Amino acid sequence: MNLSESKTFRVKISKADAVRSVTNGNSAISNQTIKDLVWKNFGLTVETNQILGIVGPESKRRLLDGLLPYARKLVELAGSYRLATNLINRLKKEGI
Repeated sequence: MNLSESKTFRVKISKADAVRSVTNGNSAISNQTIKDLVWKNFGLTVETNQILGIVGPESKRRLLDGLLPYARKLVELAGSYRLATNLINRLKKEGI
């Protein structure tokens, strides 16, 4: 049988990697949308508890997604990721 014939070959991927793949760049999408995209793209069924374990709860993902522009600005103002991390660690030591 020739590989170009009617069989479809899918790459093996873990559920965790599939969830990360569909949320890459848009972590604020709903759990139901994640389930639908994982099914559509990889033919895998994931449950809400698996999504929570892999990318966290939807409410926190939305919050973090909203904070991303501020994090980018911090890195830009600090001049490097290293210095931005040092500033955040300093705040942590100060109890903020």
